[in-house]
Amino acid sequence: IIETVVDTKTYVDNHIPVNVVFKDDLYYVTPEMFGAVGNETTDDTTAITNCFAYAASHRIDIRGKGVYRVSQPISLTADRLNVDLFQLSSWTSFEGYLLTINGSRNNISFDTLQSTHSKGLRITNSANKESRNNRINIGYLLADGDGLTIAGSAANYISYNTFNINRIKSTSGNCIVNGDYATENQFYNTQLEGESGWGVYGTGSGK
Repeated sequence: IIETVVDTKTYVDNHIPVNVVFKDDLYYVTPEMFGAVGNETTDDTTAITNCFAYAASHRIDIRGKGVYRVSQPISLTADRLNVDLFQLSSWTSFEGYLLTINGSRNNISFDTLQSTHSKGLRITNSANKESRNNRINIGYLLADGDGLTIAGSAANYISYNTFNINRIKSTSGNCIVNGDYATENQFYNTQLEGESGWGVYGTGSGK
């Protein structure tokens, strides 16, 4: 496989093969660099997954102006990343959440997170990683199921996270679930709209 070195200014926001070697002066990546189309109809799952994995391993910020449609759950395990994407959407039914975040001191921004057949956003932990001091900024979070879940299964706390979500709408679940190991998280300017379930539901140690 021949790997190509591309100067930063020549490929920002363009379609670039996944096997490029990014130069050291790169300060952010876009999903389009990994093959995303961002037109709301094309399945961008692989591109988003590869983009998130590359950014997490290299601690490089993520930016994108497209409407990225995915057909499988997306995970981001990282620390100290800035993520600024316009919209992440799914019209596919699958187990789990549209987006799961595990890590600390990340700044995550979306205009819209939309999952019409599955759960929305989860902030969680793992055996060797806490989720603390994240800043989550979302204009509109729509889910079929629980909209936002803050819960983990490992004895590391999910705490001191700040949520500025203008609107959370759940069509068949709870708007916010506060679960195990979640403590001292703060919400600002959040409107809750639930067609069934609770606005805020506490379970486990999050009651």
